[in-house]
Amino acid sequence: MRKQVIGVVLVILFFANLGNIVIWHIKDENYVYNKNINSVVELKASYGILEATGTGVVVTNDGMILTNYHVVTYAESNETYVYDNIEVRLPTQDDYYQAEVVKTDFENDMALLQIIDYDKTYGFEKIIFGNSDSVKTGDPCYALGNVGGISISFSKGMISNKGISIKMNDAENSYIQSNIDISKGSSGDALLNEYGNLIGLTTLRLKDASGNTILGFVYSIKLEDIIVFINE
Repeated sequence: MRKQVIGVVLVILFFANLGNIVIWHIKDENYVYNKNINSVVELKASYGILEATGTGVVVTNDGMILTNYHVVTYAESNETYVYDNIEVRLPTQDDYYQAEVVKTDFENDMALLQIIDYDKTYGFEKIIFGNSDSVKTGDPCYALGNVGGISISFSKGMISNKGISIKMNDAENSYIQSNIDISKGSSGDALLNEYGNLIGLTTLRLKDASGNTILGFVYSIKLEDIIVFINE
């Protein structure tokens, strides 16, 4: 009788732990959003009358922000320049913080910024890296970014192609295609996996033969390429 009781208790404990494992692995949308709300910033840049908006992702514990090269630069007289004034803030903040460009990669459309006079009390949190190599076509995904340059918005979609080759800025690279639509201000959005971990940085949409933007799909730089850029 005692052995039977012990057996029943062990079975109950097993299924209780199994339930915890399942709950831990299956994350809902609110979890993913709240996990990253202090790791994605609204970004605005300006020089004179020129202005741009975009998104940035906090990638270090000392105030480094990753965004797209085209967000923090402008063209004038066939030359490309970095905006003089770049500011970032979390969606939970009222005030912007000054940032400066410390490194760029034109071919892969990436730029690394540093918040000037960074203080850990500002509330920025380093985003958790996932693994872009483990991404599969059909996986659920999320985008968190400054849609329309108004405020941080959260969208859900699916990985449409885990690795599609596109030539951009004289370089051919493999990008993650997802069916999350983007708009002005979305450049630099965080592409997240189902657990809320970073797997890419949204960077472009394609155009058809007539020059019209193809809606419904966005292409993101893979995390593996992001890590190389940050560390090199």
